[in-house]
Amino acid sequence: MQTSAIAIILVIISTIIDATGGLSFKRASKKLRFNLKSIISNYAIFVGFFLFGLSAIIYLAALTKGEHTVLYPLTALTYIWSSLLAKHHLHEKLNYYKWGGMALIVLGALLLTR
Repeated sequence: MQTSAIAIILVIISTIIDATGGLSFKRASKKLRFNLKSIISNYAIFVGFFLFGLSAIIYLAALTKGEHTVLYPLTALTYIWSSLLAKHHLHEKLNYYKWGGMALIVLGALLLTR
């Protein structure tokens, strides 16, 4: 099976949504207390679960249009989106090693899609 461009685009969209779900969980963790009331009233938990589920559905759609050996490694792009979201929204620092790792992920993604 040939991997279509739409499959690659769907995986990229899936990874962005997945990273956003992770950000939502991080925000939820700041207010989290391990009791039922805290969990139920913490909407960011539900947003995170929804986004992870949506990401999985989009990824499944991508798999119908491409090879798993091409598409699955592209899920590493989630790290890039997570890092950029954390830098922007959580004011986390990105050092040279993180930037270098992200560059290698992009290089690997480009090689896989060729």
